[in-house]
Amino acid sequence: MLTTTMQRLAADVAALSQGLGGVLRVGCFESVGSSLLPAALESFLQDYPHVRVVLTELADDGELMSQLDADELDLSFVVFPLAPGAFESHALIEDPYVLVVAEDSSMAGIDGAVDLDDYPEVPLVGFGAMREVHAIENRLGRPAYSNRIVFRSNQNSTLLSLVRRGHVAAVLPRLAVLPAPAGLAILPLRRVSPRIVGMAWHRHRPLSEPASGFVRALEQVVSELGTQFRFES
Repeated sequence: MLTTTMQRLAADVAALSQGLGGVLRVGCFESVGSSLLPAALESFLQDYPHVRVVLTELADDGELMSQLDADELDLSFVVFPLAPGAFESHALIEDPYVLVVAEDSSMAGIDGAVDLDDYPEVPLVGFGAMREVHAIENRLGRPAYSNRIVFRSNQNSTLLSLVRRGHVAAVLPRLAVLPAPAGLAILPLRRVSPRIVGMAWHRHRPLSEPASGFVRALEQVVSELGTQFRFES
């Protein structure tokens, strides 16, 4: 592990000396890849035009943290609480869970936050096999809801296509439907804790200046989203 790390650092130093800027390896998942990442990359590359950003997108942040641990990534988006490991992290955004329904469904006109206990007949769809922190029933604090989940997928586009048919509703983080896709209504949920999204890196591999710059770019993007998404420490 140490030899691999030293070789990579030496390659980065050589690249910098040649004006190439090196490589920044970033892990992400779909909801942040479609919402936070594009604007952050645009800002970052203005300040670090010679750094090449290599993205690894996986559904489960647990797998991304395994890659951090193996020195295959420099940074990764994560959801708190983190998987066990030698990681440092920085919280970026409080991302509330929402209920997504077809815009022509009877639920679309509900005024105010929805308590799913009041709609036991509504079948749900949500994320597939990942860390337990991502499961709908765990986020809702209601293990019995697993019986209401009729389909699971780690592809947001698949889940939203099912919702558009009007037969199911999806429980998803707000970033997964930002901006709101056509044909859907986004409703706030009552009594559901938000997820905290942040960046993580290996504790024994300090952040490079470009990596720190990438985190700063993300902080700027988050600040522009407004207080409903801002993490308050």
